[in-house]
Amino acid sequence: MRGLTFDTRGRARIAIVGTGLRGRAVLAELLTIEGAEITAIADLRPANAALALDDIKAAKRPAPAVYTGGERDFERLVQRDDIDLVYTATPWEWHVPVCLAALNAGKHAATECPAGATLEELWALVDAAERNR
Repeated sequence: MRGLTFDTRGRARIAIVGTGLRGRAVLAELLTIEGAEITAIADLRPANAALALDDIKAAKRPAPAVYTGGERDFERLVQRDDIDLVYTATPWEWHVPVCLAALNAGKHAATECPAGATLEELWALVDAAERNR
């Protein structure tokens, strides 16, 4: 988007949706970045979320909010006001729904590949990003 600027911030408040193998690998990388704060995590499997929570505690970081209330609990997560970026590491069919929920809640969204499986999904992401700036 041309002309779109962002305020500089000293920290990035990040939520991770999907804390299985890939999500925990991304989490490990984020925990090494100064200024990156993990404020919330979500997973369908409470055991996955518990492992991610252990990783965060082992890094001596504050415990994030944990969402394990079902496959659409990420919709509650994105409504938090302490999140700047939502990263999804879910199965592919959930990349677009999670990113759209984040964008429509005014958050930045990031995902691993593929971002979408159809042109319609990809344009929905572009449209939501532009609409929500």
